[in-house]
Amino acid sequence: MATELTFITVTYNSGRDIAANLEAMEAALEPFDAELLVVDNASSDDTVSEARRVLRRGRVLVNDDNVGFGRAVNRGLVEARGTWALIMNDDAVIDTDSIRLLIDTLSSDPTIGLVGPRIVGEDGTPAPSARYRFPGWSEEWQRLRRLVGLADVTYPASEEPHDVAWLVGACLLGPTDLLREVGGFNPAFFLYGEDIDLSRRLAALGYRRVSVPGAVCVHTQGVATSAVYDSGARSLRQMSGRATYYRIWFSPASLRAIQILRGIGWHGGRERLGAYLRLAVAGSDLRHLRFPPPLPGPSA
Repeated sequence: MATELTFITVTYNSGRDIAANLEAMEAALEPFDAELLVVDNASSDDTVSEARRVLRRGRVLVNDDNVGFGRAVNRGLVEARGTWALIMNDDAVIDTDSIRLLIDTLSSDPTIGLVGPRIVGEDGTPAPSARYRFPGWSEEWQRLRRLVGLADVTYPASEEPHDVAWLVGACLLGPTDLLREVGGFNPAFFLYGEDIDLSRRLAALGYRRVSVPGAVCVHTQGVATSAVYDSGARSLRQMSGRATYYRIWFSPASLRAIQILRGIGWHGGRERLGAYLRLAVAGSDLRHLRFPPPLPGPSA
């Protein structure tokens, strides 16, 4: 039976905090006809038992292996019975009013394919929520402008809902059928970059991506990955995800040039430059993977 909203979150060794986060989301979703789907990536701690203990209106789907964030979300999309899919990190929480505002914005225009809230830290400090530009030459030009002291507008600042290039994947809402139709998150990504790619794909298909600053999501950044990666390893993962994005959306020659630009001095030291240079020459052309096949829906 169809429901209004499916909440999807991915866990991996999240046992320390998952119960509190799921209880908060249960409370926020109380006014909605909603289901909660937790997709676990083969955790070795008590994440699954803790999630099952607190969930009242949901299920825990357990993968045999850690298949990465995007593939795990896709499993949730396949099972989702909600008209809308709310995809969130397991270290993020959003309140009832913000969820309703996101749904109202998304349902107001069929050309909107994805909406996202303002993201803040636990202390209310604003965090990156969206970008005006997709990664590429324009972004690197703006990085150069900052280097020489010229003005740069990277993050949306409007208080009203407004169109953006891409939305940060910590909290996203989209029409479930559309997300399945476009293939969900691209399985070429393991972690980081899949949110940029999804927005780029929706843009190519003519769908708007809208930032809704009146909706607020509290995100404890890094908690979900700190149990697995230290800061250095997480940074390399982010760089690798961005490189995968370039391999999908740019020619090999452009990929090499952009990676070299990203590695030069102002982006941080010889070790980081070396990592960028390695990524510039690593891997094959992935432009044939721009549009993954559609995902199936839930079985009857």
